[in-house]
Amino acid sequence: MVKEYIYVTTNPIHNVELVKVGRSNSPKDRVKTLSNGQPSKHVLEWYMEVPDSHAAEKIAHMVLKPYKYKNEYFKIGFNEAVVIIKEKVCHALDLNQPACFEGRKLRAATAATLPTASATTETTTNQSEKKIAKDQKASLVATDVSAQLTQTERLSQFVHEVHTKWRKANRSLAGLFSKQVGDEGETYIKRTLESKHGYSVVFTPASQTPVDVIGIKWCGYFWHLVMIQVKMSTTKTAYELSGKETQAIRDFGRFLKEEYLASELYRDYADKPIAFSVGLANVKNHRPAQPRCTLNSSYFINWYWSKLPREKLARIQELVEEAHSLK
Repeated sequence: MVKEYIYVTTNPIHNVELVKVGRSNSPKDRVKTLSNGQPSKHVLEWYMEVPDSHAAEKIAHMVLKPYKYKNEYFKIGFNEAVVIIKEKVCHALDLNQPACFEGRKLRAATAATLPTASATTETTTNQSEKKIAKDQKASLVATDVSAQLTQTERLSQFVHEVHTKWRKANRSLAGLFSKQVGDEGETYIKRTLESKHGYSVVFTPASQTPVDVIGIKWCGYFWHLVMIQVKMSTTKTAYELSGKETQAIRDFGRFLKEEYLASELYRDYADKPIAFSVGLANVKNHRPAQPRCTLNSSYFINWYWSKLPREKLARIQELVEEAHSLK
């Protein structure tokens, strides 16, 4: 019997963070075919055996629709894509621990998040679990899965949930940001937050909320969740937000704060001090002269917080505004 799989690949040639999600009877051979005649080879990041690859691929493309770039390509990190696909496909097709292959980068990311425990701790945990009622075990499993997520994976799932709720509650704001935001501009801001400021960062699905890039970071004595709306142009002219756009960004920041404090994904963080902030970044794209982006300007719009020490609010606001400088 011929085995069927769905797979996730990346290609370093892309200037934006893209993954290809497809199906094949032989993912390794499929990657070789995709790489033929290309300046750089596709990288097979993950694949999973499924009973019906047509159905599995359809489900995967459906759950990743908010991140759709074009055809079978999606603008999302490969590790975040794998988490979403595996969860939804396994649930829809009723799969229990299907055979999977994880590439080197995904194995490294997973290994870095696995908790360690002594034999005594494991024994105690097993004894405790036996005393938990069946209706409580489901909650325990969900907590364990959440605990093994990287910050980026956790943030990606949370942002996906927030995006869905925001769009349902704010349909009147659809199309508010009609100025096209370049993918390369968003990627430039994402990389700046990651490399220069140490944040775990994700894109919002298809830029369908008032912000495009969201990051989170532990700043020593508080968490900071930063949200940035990215505007890109080919000139040095800075985009000025209208009053309606500014208010929408403020409202989204407040909305995300409330969702964060109520989220199961961040339940273990509920008692931790955290700052939420929103801002704007104007990016210049030098194409076609040069394939690069530079920062025109950026500024802080507003911030919200929970459980921050009041005697340190002034200093924390300085740190928050410094992050929005993107320098």
